[in-house]
Amino acid sequence: MSKNVHIGNWPRSSRWPIAGALIGFTMPFGLVLLYAARSGQVPTLHWMAREVASRPFVYAYITLSSLVVFLLLGRRIGGQLDRWQVLSCTDSLTGLWNRRLLSDRIAEELKRGDRQGPSLAVLFVDVDRLKQINDGQGHAAGDSAICFVADCLKQTCRITDFIARYGGDEFAIVAPGLDSQNAKMLAERIRSVVSKGSESCSKTPDSEMSVSIGVVEVKEPSGVQPLSVLEAADKELHAAKITRNCVKTEVL
Repeated sequence: MSKNVHIGNWPRSSRWPIAGALIGFTMPFGLVLLYAARSGQVPTLHWMAREVASRPFVYAYITLSSLVVFLLLGRRIGGQLDRWQVLSCTDSLTGLWNRRLLSDRIAEELKRGDRQGPSLAVLFVDVDRLKQINDGQGHAAGDSAICFVADCLKQTCRITDFIARYGGDEFAIVAPGLDSQNAKMLAERIRSVVSKGSESCSKTPDSEMSVSIGVVEVKEPSGVQPLSVLEAADKELHAAKITRNCVKTEVL
C-alpha cells in the first residue's frame, strides 16, 4: 500500500531535527555561563562577546559539533516516532490503514469539499461468505481471503483514495472527488476484480470469492458529520449483503 496519507500536519522527522538544531545552537551559551561562574564574572553581553572572541575555535567547535549531533539525533528520534505512529494506524494482516484514521480522514475530506465543492464518496466493502471459508477451510484460509480482497483494493483504487480495514471482513474506502455514478463504477470494478481473481492478487483462497459493497456520495458536505457518512455507507452495505455480490448506493 502506498502510504500517501499524512498523519498530522508536519511529520516529526522534519520537526525534531529543527528542534535539535536549536538546542545545538544554545550549547555555546551554556559554556559561556560556566566560564562566567568559574571566574566570578557577571555574564553581561559585553563580557560574553569578549569571552567568545578570546576562544573562537573552542566555541566554533562546540557550536558545530552540537549542531550536527542534535540535528542527527532529532532526525533519528523523529523518524522512529513517525514509524511507530504509522504502525499504530496500520492493519498488521493486510498492511492497509486501520479504522483509527477513518473518521479523521472523512472529516478532512468533508472540510475540503466544503471549501472546494467536489463530491466525496465512501465505500464499505464486505467479504462474502467469510464465515463459511473459516469454518470449512480454517482461519488461515480466511486470512488469505481477507488479504486477497485487500490486494484487489490496492490494485483497483486510485492513489488518492484512502483504504482501511474497518474490522473483520469489512473494508472502507474514502474516495474524494467521486460522485455516486463514478463511485459505483469503482465499486463494480472492485467487485469484478475480486470475482475474476486478478493475477496481481496472489493470495487467493481455494474458493470462489465475491464482495458486497455499499456506496454513499456526500453531495453537499456542509454540516455533514463523519458518523452520518459511516452510518449511511453501512446501511447500504447491509442492503447489498442481502443478495451478496452486488453494489448499493445512496446520495446524502
